Amino acid sequence: MSNIEDNAFKIAKYLLENPHKNEQLEIRDSLYLSDDDFRLALKFLMDGGFCKIAGQFGKGIILEKNLAKLQDFVNRIGEKRIPLSTDAERLLKLFFDSQTPASDSEKTIAALGWDEKKYLNALETLQFRKYIAIDYYDGKPFYIWITSSGREIVKNNFRSLFQEKSAVYIDVGGSNNIVNTGNNNTVNIDSTLMSIQQSVQANNYITQPTKQKLDALLDELKEALKSVPDENRDGAEAVAEMAGDFVGKVTKEKPNKPLIKISADGLIRAAENIAAITPKVLVASQAIIMFIKAQFPSLFP
Repeated sequence: MSNIEDNAFKIAKYLLENPHKNEQLEIRDSLYLSDDDFRLALKFLMDGGFCKIAGQFGKGIILEKNLAKLQDFVNRIGEKRIPLSTDAERLLKLFFDSQTPASDSEKTIAALGWDEKKYLNALETLQFRKYIAIDYYDGKPFYIWITSSGREIVKNNFRSLFQEKSAVYIDVGGSNNIVNTGNNNTVNIDSTLMSIQQSVQANNYITQPTKQKLDALLDELKEALKSVPDENRDGAEAVAEMAGDFVGKVTKEKPNKPLIKISADGLIRAAENIAAITPKVLVASQAIIMFIKAQFPSLFP
């Protein structure tokens, strides 16, 4: 992925998440892009028919947005990226660029132009994903290091490091032997649930304890789905997809109650379809729904 395409992705995502924002300079500054990087990425979007502008290029407004094309572009590129918030990405890059551990939170907050809450939210996300390590003093973050995992993420331009596994064919003694390093069923399920877990951790609308519990429950579902026989692969993948869809809808900034109910019902039906084969899949799915209902009672009738 080129830097231009990556920056275009950031702009497209911002336009979708902030439908009432159209000042080019405001968008550029919110995404911490240089003037040149912003102009190149904006031209990429304009040439692709994603948007049209009015006024001076780079300083005017975004006049029109093709929302369908923007969403498709964001979905396609987003599949290749680690779904961190813009704030978490910027903070991780700051730690990456620093030659020494951070030890002055107030100075860091001032340099970023953030308030303490915004800083701590980004810090918690990065710590939970183990991209940074923190030493505390008097209950507050003191020394902060970027971990090797965090460095790899930044070096890879925040793209996912997850690699699909497949069977490897080795010629031994004149015959083809298969070394099975993973099956498509497990790979697809892991990829689907890993994606929603990462999205949850990057979410700014739910508390850290809720994120941790959801992460654990999704891990339990992942383990349960591994025991589904390969001939029932489609059923297992359907459960993973429905679980991701349900959790994603609940954790949005403005959840849609009717869609949440439809998604929850779909998850249960998908789990029931393979319950006779692997009952623990249904148990794990019900646990996710029960926890979410307890955490967000206002979203359910």
